[in-house]
Amino acid sequence: MNHTVFEYWKTKILKGMGINFIELSIEDWIVIFLALDNYKGVDSRQKLHTMLFLYPLINVAFKPTFMGVFSPEIEKAFKKLIDTGYIEKSYTYNGGETSYKYILSEKGRNRAKILISLLSKKWVFDSKRCILKRGENAITELESIKKAHLSKSNLALLSIVIKKVLEKPIGKLLIDAEQKEIVREVKIILERRRV
Repeated sequence: MNHTVFEYWKTKILKGMGINFIELSIEDWIVIFLALDNYKGVDSRQKLHTMLFLYPLINVAFKPTFMGVFSPEIEKAFKKLIDTGYIEKSYTYNGGETSYKYILSEKGRNRAKILISLLSKKWVFDSKRCILKRGENAITELESIKKAHLSKSNLALLSIVIKKVLEKPIGKLLIDAEQKEIVREVKIILERRRV
């Protein structure tokens, strides 16, 4: 991973302290996420964006959308993983209806096994924000998010995002005052519908 001069000294100090750490790319985070919870796939890109937004260690900027949040960085990495054969679309036919999920290919599963093995023995480090966490804890936390939210509808996830944004401002969501007011109004509508 390329570092700025400002970030370089942080990694140098950690190395000097003998802390064995790894910095993950957004592609790595997506592969790990799809591997967790016994390789269960995700049925929409929107859901993937939202669940990755809920995990604070993933450091990318998000923009609010009509149905949640969106990150151009995640979308670019996701498309690259599909193009390079790490992720594939799996189709299911049930009662005349077709559904699909994004899952890891065999190549993606192999990459995930290597990443999870590395991560379970190291610390994960975000040099931009100077966050250091045991890799095994990061895996457990991300898996908890996936298990808790994978089966929820996009509307239910939107409600969770809105509550999170209004309760505690999140630095990685690029939102202005007008957009925050819209979020408040949507929260009221969702509460009336009791999502």
